[in-house]
Amino acid sequence: MRGLGVNLLVSLITLILCVLVLEGGFRLAGVHPERPVNPIFSWKAQGELWRMEPGATWRTRVGDRLVRINADGLRDREIGPCRSDVFRILLLGDSVTFGHGQPIEATLGRELERVLSSDERTVEVINAGVPGWSTRQQRLFYEEDGVRLCPDLVLVGFVLNDVTELQRGVIEIGVDRGLAVTGAITWLAERTATVAGLKGLYATYFDPARREIGVVKNLVHRADAPEVRHAMELVERELTLLRDLAAERADAFGLVLFPFRFQLLAEGLDAPQAELTRFAQEQGIPVLDTLPVLRTHPPASVLMDHDHFTARGHRIVAQTIAAWLRRVSPLGVPAG
Repeated sequence: MRGLGVNLLVSLITLILCVLVLEGGFRLAGVHPERPVNPIFSWKAQGELWRMEPGATWRTRVGDRLVRINADGLRDREIGPCRSDVFRILLLGDSVTFGHGQPIEATLGRELERVLSSDERTVEVINAGVPGWSTRQQRLFYEEDGVRLCPDLVLVGFVLNDVTELQRGVIEIGVDRGLAVTGAITWLAERTATVAGLKGLYATYFDPARREIGVVKNLVHRADAPEVRHAMELVERELTLLRDLAAERADAFGLVLFPFRFQLLAEGLDAPQAELTRFAQEQGIPVLDTLPVLRTHPPASVLMDHDHFTARGHRIVAQTIAAWLRRVSPLGVPAG
């Protein structure tokens, strides 16, 4: 037993020395721990729903933008009581709606407020976009907070990666496990050059963004594949639940589709949007596909990466949504 203890101690010391050598090597190579931001592991998880830390303030790594989180766990001002003289829109979404890489005043919600408000009316848009949310989290948030927030209109800003995020991030991996792993890696990367360096090497050689684009391209080019059909059915089920809940609460409900960058480069790459549009129309859900409008602009002017809008992209999409809302009477937006 004493021999086993000695062997374990030697192994532990050897492991620690290897880790220290690796850490020193990364630092000598100019790699440093990541600058801390509000980490995922500090988000509040409630079953399958998670929210950002209420009251947190941080600066983003992309764009160095100031982010303030309100008491509801959203990137928005504090939400006041319901008012009969204010038309309120609850804008559900993920990091695109959140405004990845943009100041809050340039985000879709703020732009939509400015376009729709006038001297005769006040429109308030609640930015209920949280990075990583799928349609499932959006529906759960509306279930829990919708009555208190009393929206006149609920809009879902839908990005194609929501399909795979729902299937893998919620159904297969599980929210708690996914948040725990991501949070642990983030915590270590902010404290050690080793993990920060390994994250960089992983991003360089495995390119998660490219893999995500490849998964989304499957929705376009392999629409009949069993895994794609299953993923789309999950999304359509969540959208149906959202529609039914909105109808039960007498809230108007609509769906807005956002594209991936590769779809702007050529015609005939809109199969997922076409399917979701048909589904929405069959279910009586007003739907807007923003791809045709965005395709008329140079991709780099409206998208900062594969799916997140530039400030100009947020403004163009807000103007497109506003024009659509004025045309579609079931959505209830008062005339300006």
